[in-house]
Amino acid sequence: MISHLGGVAGGFILPLAIYLSEGNKNSFVRHHAREALNFQITYLIVYLVGVALFFGSFFLSVASDSSFPGFISPLPLFSLIWFGSIGFSIMGAVRANQHQWWRYPLAIRFLKGEAAG
Repeated sequence: MISHLGGVAGGFILPLAIYLSEGNKNSFVRHHAREALNFQITYLIVYLVGVALFFGSFFLSVASDSSFPGFISPLPLFSLIWFGSIGFSIMGAVRANQHQWWRYPLAIRFLKGEAAG
């Protein structure tokens, strides 16, 4: 549960620490830490793409000298990414607390593992 909620507070660092320290002791903890870590890395990539879109649209807006501030366009995307990250992390924490095997539906599987559940 901590690895899911820790991702909200500290990104991928806490899930990585749990994965490396506690993962060899318990397959359930390893599974949830791996899932949280995969999701946080995916979230980081999506967030960085959003930042690139923001700055790209900002510079295009400034260069075109238009009256519409185009750099505001990606802001709803940032909100969606942020709320989605919080929501999925809470869902993972609840499932881990209920002792259920759970996988994030929108995560790239950087760390592969055994099928669980």
